Amino acid sequence: MAKTVSEGTGAAGSDPYAHGPLRAERISPGKYTARFLNDLKAQNQVAPVEENWDPARSTLPPRVNWVIYPNGDLERVGFD
Repeated sequence: MAKTVSEGTGAAGSDPYAHGPLRAERISPGKYTARFLNDLKAQNQVAPVEENWDPARSTLPPRVNWVIYPNGDLERVGFD
């Protein structure tokens, strides 16, 4: 029987969690309300980024928990 990921079938038998944190799923504009976005903006919790934004090479203020892409997609990048 094949092993599941939780049983350790990572690359070459390595730790399946060695990749670090996974990126959050991007949320398209049709899946969140204008009020939600306005609340994020009012609380300074969202920052605009470019489409090729790389969180590993970026620093955002600690209060920013979300980024918004040019097409309107939101992505959670932190927790308060």
